Amino acid sequence: MTVAVDAFSLKSKHLADDVVLIAADWVEWENGVVAKKRKVYGAKGQWTFSLYESGVAWASSAAKYLRDKAKSGDTVVLAVDEGARFSLDSTTCYVIGASTSFPLTGTVNKHYFTVTFREV
Repeated sequence: MTVAVDAFSLKSKHLADDVVLIAADWVEWENGVVAKKRKVYGAKGQWTFSLYESGVAWASSAAKYLRDKAKSGDTVVLAVDEGARFSLDSTTCYVIGASTSFPLTGTVNKHYFTVTFREV
């Protein structure tokens, strides 16, 4: 699966597609009993990808770029087109989580990273 984030075209091994509700929960007394109440104000999309890149120096890697975006709170544009399986039109997102692992043996400049995006 290919994932486009800003100017990067990335390879993905896994995708989780979630919905995050924007809601309020409270307890109120109703007809002599305690009742749990909920008001849903909306929902935001959230996507987590397991990505990898090879042959890219850390300084110019997508992994570093996305970690920096998470730290700064800046937005990115995310798009996925896998036809009938899954597609996501260009969507402005925050990077809300990023972790990277580096194999200690084998290919130099190979990065495995997991990134979570949430719709603005």
